[in-house]
Amino acid sequence: MLHPTPDLTPHLQDLAGFCLGEYLGSGVKRHVFVYRPAQSLVVKLQYGDDDRPDFQNIAEWSLWSSATKGLRKWLAPCHFISSNGMVLLQERCEPCPEHLIPLRVPKVLDDLHVGNWGIFEGRPVARDYGRNLAYQMTANAKAMVTLR
Repeated sequence: MLHPTPDLTPHLQDLAGFCLGEYLGSGVKRHVFVYRPAQSLVVKLQYGDDDRPDFQNIAEWSLWSSATKGLRKWLAPCHFISSNGMVLLQERCEPCPEHLIPLRVPKVLDDLHVGNWGIFEGRPVARDYGRNLAYQMTANAKAMVTLR
């Protein structure tokens, strides 16, 4: 069943129904659906009000795009982001049993409760890493460096 989208025009509701499969859940600022044309992927739809924008899709895409091979092994792969960052396509991961979550992970990862972990190609990966320390550091005006 699709998540209700009352704010969409009829054309966009029709397109959403064409592209969005099963509703998998929501986080603080995103809804997640199976991507109907390729069910091995998920669609992460950013939402929120204009007064408090949130850029988790952009942060996730940025980390994935700039990550080294060593870091990428910890992340669910991303495949596409829309021009405004509101839509992200990512590999679909099965939920990760708590006992498989690693004890040590790269420091850049943050907000890694049990629900943010998944299994991809037989290994645990972060499937929700839109709140990561790299993003927080670049967005924090209080993180200062001495120039002279």
